Amino acid sequence: MSPALLGLSGLFLVLTTAHEEAPRQAQAHTHGLGEAFVTLEGKDLAIQIAAPSANFVTKDGATADTDALTLTGEMIVSLPRSAKCDVTDISVESEAISTPDSEHEHADMDHDHADHDHHDADEDVHDQHEHEHEDDHAGHSNLLVSLEAQCDNPDKLNRVELKVFETWAGFDTLDTTFLTPEGVNTARLSSGNTKIERP
Repeated sequence: MSPALLGLSGLFLVLTTAHEEAPRQAQAHTHGLGEAFVTLEGKDLAIQIAAPSANFVTKDGATADTDALTLTGEMIVSLPRSAKCDVTDISVESEAISTPDSEHEHADMDHDHADHDHHDADEDVHDQHEHEHEDDHAGHSNLLVSLEAQCDNPDKLNRVELKVFETWAGFDTLDTTFLTPEGVNTARLSSGNTKIERP
C-alpha cells in the first residue's frame, strides 16, 4: 500500500469515527448549523450531513423526519457532469437529543402524575403536557443524511456543490470537510458559498 493510501486509510478511520459521532457532536444542537463530510477514494464518493432535524424544513414550512424524508441526489449535491457520478444509495438516520432540563421536567411530570388522584380534567392536562413534551423532543433530534455514489471519472471531480441551502430553509452554515488520497480541504459553506474544492 502506498504511503498516500496508508495515510488515507488512517484519515478514513478518524473520519468514520467522526461520522459515527456526528449526531452526538451536535449536543449544543444549534439550529441552522450542520456538518458535512465528503470522501473520495478511487471511484467511491460518500457524503454525510449531520444537522438538527429542525434544519430540514422545506420552503413551505414542512418539517422532516426519517419516515417522511424522501431524498434524491439532486436535493443533496450537484457534481460536475464530466465526473460521471451515479448515486447508488441514500439513507437517513435520526438520533434524539436529551438535555438535563428535559429529563428533569420529564421526571417531575412522572412524579406529579404518580402523586395525583386522577380526575378527567387532570388527565386532559396530563395528555396535553405529554403531547407538548413529544413535540419538544421532535424538535430536539439530529438527522444524519448519507449519500453514496460511483464516479466513472473521479479525476474530473474537482469540486462538490452542496444543495442543502436550496432544498431546506433551515440551514445557515455547513462546516464541510473534503477528504481524498491527496489531502484534506475544509470550508464553511452558506447560501452564498455552496461549493467546496477538492484538496
